[in-house]
Amino acid sequence: MTSAALALSRVEAYAGAVALIPTPAPSGFNSANASSWVAGGHAGYNWQQGSFVFGFETDLQGTHLESVMNDGLTFTPPVNPFPAGTLAQTIALIDWYGTLRGRVGFATGPWLFYGTGGLAYGNVSLSSTFTGLGLSTSFLTSDVRTGWVGGVGFEYLFRPDLSVGLLYQYVDLGNLSGFSTTAGPLATLSQSATTHAQFQSVMATLSWRFAPAPYGPWAGGYGGGQVGGAWGNDASAIYSSTAAPTRILLPSPE
Repeated sequence: MTSAALALSRVEAYAGAVALIPTPAPSGFNSANASSWVAGGHAGYNWQQGSFVFGFETDLQGTHLESVMNDGLTFTPPVNPFPAGTLAQTIALIDWYGTLRGRVGFATGPWLFYGTGGLAYGNVSLSSTFTGLGLSTSFLTSDVRTGWVGGVGFEYLFRPDLSVGLLYQYVDLGNLSGFSTTAGPLATLSQSATTHAQFQSVMATLSWRFAPAPYGPWAGGYGGGQVGGAWGNDASAIYSSTAAPTRILLPSPE
């Protein structure tokens, strides 16, 4: 009697057993950088002692340094094609920046060669959206960041009141980060992203010189414009998710 009862209970347990099948869940990593036009205006003032020229300069530029990351997702366990509605997109943008710099240079004839450095500031934004498993999470953060700038350049004085030049700048506005997460009854999504708002630019310059002082052709105030290109704004993003396993009722044995 006892052995018959045990055998019967084993059959009943087997017939009601549940198998847990892993649910495919998306995750991934992505990175990008950008290149763009840059254009703006500048103004400054120089003093000159012999061949030694020193002064200060401020500038303000518009740009569109947009680092865009799309997808970069994989599923565990793998599936193909991806379920509809699965998406990951992260965008980091610098749309304007300015500087306030000192300049020190050496003049020879109509040429001026100089180094420059000082304060930099600019608008940095970071946004990201991650959708999958019937859920969606997103964030948007924007900030006017401050940092530093260094560079070198030269100018050529082809008229007493007009000069052209070329300016290289290295700008570092620090890091901007964001994070978001969401949870449902059977799944969670999480994402984080960071952009290092560091970039380089090269610009051609045109400067109008106001009433040059008599003690040097480079002395006095000036203003003008510049146009060129920029590249950088390295960004990265991490996407992760978890999903409850699918429960399957095992059939009864024949």
